[in-house]
Amino acid sequence: MGELLKRKKGLTIVELIIAITLFAIITVPLMAGFANVAMINKLTKNQIEINAAANQVQQEVIDSVKKNSSVTLESGSGNIRGATLLKGIKVGEGKSNFIYDSEYKGVTGVNGSTQEYLITLYKKKGANFQVVEKFNVQVNVD
Repeated sequence: MGELLKRKKGLTIVELIIAITLFAIITVPLMAGFANVAMINKLTKNQIEINAAANQVQQEVIDSVKKNSSVTLESGSGNIRGATLLKGIKVGEGKSNFIYDSEYKGVTGVNGSTQEYLITLYKKKGANFQVVEKFNVQVNVD
């Protein structure tokens, strides 16, 4: 029996199949985890871009109202009539194409001191634009 163990060299096919199976059992869940992390990272990046664009739009509307100029939007920016193109929004390495549309909702507050606008934010997706966010901007004009 001792001679048989001493003469044995290398792996048998059964041992090799068992090793590959164990390796697959261990690595498949790890690969699925990495795929989930990549997907979450992409969704987070998209949300950061949307938030940055929404903040820029909000500031543009507030500045426009405070300067007593109208929030008239340029036309001809894509396929949405009356939308304004946001230029120079950069988040990380990429550059995004956002447009927005504003709708005057009226005056609120004491003595009509607050103007309210409904903002619709669009992001370019292929040849078209897709709605990514709708939010209200309230500007105190005192």
